[in-house]
Amino acid sequence: MSTCIYTAYRLKDPTTFEEWLADTKRTAIENAYQCYKQEMIRLLGDLSIKDGAIYDIVSLKHHEIMSEYKKVGSQLERCHFDFDVELWINMYRGNVYLRPYPTDRSIMASTWHFLQTDEAVEEYGYWNNVDHPEEISEDEWIDRGTVWDKMLGAPHYKDRCPTMALNIVEWRTYYLVLDDQRLAQELQENT
Repeated sequence: MSTCIYTAYRLKDPTTFEEWLADTKRTAIENAYQCYKQEMIRLLGDLSIKDGAIYDIVSLKHHEIMSEYKKVGSQLERCHFDFDVELWINMYRGNVYLRPYPTDRSIMASTWHFLQTDEAVEEYGYWNNVDHPEEISEDEWIDRGTVWDKMLGAPHYKDRCPTMALNIVEWRTYYLVLDDQRLAQELQENT
């Protein structure tokens, strides 16, 4: 079986998990909103409209793309308007492992970029289709492979370690983060 977990992290101190998770959730929610805002600005183009009409235009475009997102989300298919943002969390042998989604080629990918510089986590990706990175010893690479295999590679679901998902944005509750009224107000203030 090929294991390819290119973007993953391990919490350096598992005893800080609850506090770290609360801070991470707040940061991810704001970052997800900023990704949404950038995409909406791109789609809306130049807005030089006055007198409150901006709210109607933003609301119309928001509902148009969210209906596409909801339609595709309920069919479990991906499309350009994939606003899903989640963090998969595995606990294994006293450690906490993290797999963010999305990681690339998505309008929401930069939601998780802050993890690359988060001092509470360390990079913990693994792939067995090529040699290990130079900065990681062969023994450590083998250990990583064993850890990911134990967490995700068990042939039966019941034998895998517990997994949790922190959903920041998903098609049923997108409106909690992707706020068209906040966006319209911010755009109005900047015109």
